[in-house]
Amino acid sequence: MALSRQKLIKKKWNKSGDIKVDLDSKHALLMISQNPRCENLDQLVLHELIHLKLWGMDQINEDLLDSLYGSRDTKKKEFAYGQYMTILEATVQDLTKAFLTANKSKKPISLNRLKD
Repeated sequence: MALSRQKLIKKKWNKSGDIKVDLDSKHALLMISQNPRCENLDQLVLHELIHLKLWGMDQINEDLLDSLYGSRDTKKKEFAYGQYMTILEATVQDLTKAFLTANKSKKPISLNRLKD
């Protein structure tokens, strides 16, 4: 999967960054808010790139939740999905901090999860 381009989001947006994957072209789009909620853009970009690396596993888990609970939103599915996303985000943030620390980043690393 290749990261094909970057796009600065100028409209009001609740996320600092996001990654969109196009399976057909095997490309991804990294989106960064014009006003991200974090000061360390290296951390934000790395966080989203780790999501890209884990994207295949993420899709397997989401498909598994659909197969267990159906495609409709139910309280059980919503609970399971919420738990999964909490663990995924914490894992991605821990990996992000580990990479930045290992590479002796001089920029401050957020002690809290990035607020996507």
